[in-house]
Amino acid sequence: MAEYHDPIRQANYIQQSLSQDKKPIGIFLSAGCPSAIKINIDGCESPLIPGIEGLTKVVCDKLVLSEKKEAIGTVLKHFKTDERGSPNIEDILSHIRILHQVAGKESVRGLTAT
Repeated sequence: MAEYHDPIRQANYIQQSLSQDKKPIGIFLSAGCPSAIKINIDGCESPLIPGIEGLTKVVCDKLVLSEKKEAIGTVLKHFKTDERGSPNIEDILSHIRILHQVAGKESVRGLTAT
């Protein structure tokens, strides 16, 4: 049997996920969207909606300039220490969620839950 994308089945999966209020859900609108539509920003052509790599760069660039620059620096250092390569935004968020669960009221790998 050939596999194909069934939009009705996918809509049912989303509906089931949303009806179970005990599971957190995050949706990246840019993930999987085409980045072929280009716009001109300050003389540079860039995608209207960035892909995962572009979204990762935008978020990390903003965090490095924020009050959380030390925390994001520590998180990114974890990936280097663990030799996990270049993380994307999904990798970073999953890592932060795991650290948050493990930390509780203590600190873990140089970070606290807050």
